[in-house]
Amino acid sequence: MRPVRTFPGTHTALRRATDQDIDWRLVRENSEGEYAGQGGRSHLKQPWETATEVAIFTRVGIERIMRFAFETAQKRPRKLLTVVTKSNSMRNGMVLWDEVALEISKEFPDVKWDKMLVDGKS
Repeated sequence: MRPVRTFPGTHTALRRATDQDIDWRLVRENSEGEYAGQGGRSHLKQPWETATEVAIFTRVGIERIMRFAFETAQKRPRKLLTVVTKSNSMRNGMVLWDEVALEISKEFPDVKWDKMLVDGKS
C-alpha cells in the first residue's frame, strides 16, 4: 500500500486539490516484475555491452495483489478501483495482469472498476 501525498516545491494537480478531493490507496507489487532480480550483463567493457532486466509475473502473485486491491476498494465508500496497466506496450506480463483483474473482478460485483493505461494521454 502506498500513500498519496505532495512534496514541498512541487506544482501538480494534486497540489491544487483539497484534502477532501484526494483520498487514494495505491496497491502495487514489489517482489515480482522488474524487482525479481532476473537478467544479466554480457560483453562487459565492450561498445556492444548489454544489460537485461527480465520482469517475472506469476499468476499466484498477481491474484494475491489484485484480490487485496479489490478487497481494499470494497471497504472504501466509493467502492472504486482503477487498474493501471502498460499492456499496450508490455504485451505479456501486463496482459496477464489485465486478464487476472477481469477474473478477480467477478468475485467483487459491488466494486466498480476500470482500467487505465499508465502512459496514456487524456
